[in-house]
Amino acid sequence: CDIETGLWTNDVNLVVDKTITACYDDEDYLYYYASDYKLYRISKEAFMVSVSGNSEVLFESTGSMYAMTKYEDFIILGGHNGRVYSYNIKTKVFYKYDDESNEGIVESGFAMGNKNIRAMTMVGNVLVVMGNEGKVASCNTLTKVWTTFNGLPLNGDAIDSKIFNNGSAIGGVNINCCINYLNNQLIVFGDNGRMASFYVGNSCWTNYDGVNPGNLNGPNIYNIGSMTDNSSVRCAIIVGDKIVAGSDNGYLISVDPTTSG
Repeated sequence: CDIETGLWTNDVNLVVDKTITACYDDEDYLYYYASDYKLYRISKEAFMVSVSGNSEVLFESTGSMYAMTKYEDFIILGGHNGRVYSYNIKTKVFYKYDDESNEGIVESGFAMGNKNIRAMTMVGNVLVVMGNEGKVASCNTLTKVWTTFNGLPLNGDAIDSKIFNNGSAIGGVNINCCINYLNNQLIVFGDNGRMASFYVGNSCWTNYDGVNPGNLNGPNIYNIGSMTDNSSVRCAIIVGDKIVAGSDNGYLISVDPTTSG
């Protein structure tokens, strides 16, 4: 739905009898991964006029993917067992999680402790992945050095990113979605309606219960679940200067990222 016009796009049967598990909305294309383990894309023009059957298969894999983002020429996917895959749009090369060429953006699952990735985003040139048990890991896409959920470096002698967490920030529940607000705050949403945030300026987390405020000068975004009556948050998006999120019980909430709490 276009928020400004209030017009809804007609139904498009993208993949018959398949579940779409991850998607990314790019400038000209909609990329999506389905339960048949294939990455598809369809042009915005075809999608908006409800043309079915015009999706292009970019690659076929062997694992489930639950999160997707884009960095420069790479579509990056994450999913089962913490594995990360990537696809170069220009060269049309797919990089599997165990690829050793150092040309793609990949990870075998060790950085996430082999826990499922449920959400990912870019913070500058840093890829941040997160998911089960609240674990967060990250990768400097320039050096390809990963920082594990417990702050250890992979593929390097020292960590190149300080964005990581062992699950304590959100109390060990699953993280389901996230928002990168102005490359300054990373806000994560999870089960039981909890929210926590990472303040890039100080490289610190604010826990879901407000403990350990990451931004000493404010604001700090957090919630124990009271905004959704402890219903799990599944999706979030930036609308204007607010962050809007939806939960299992049908609640739609908004968060002002310029104020604490």
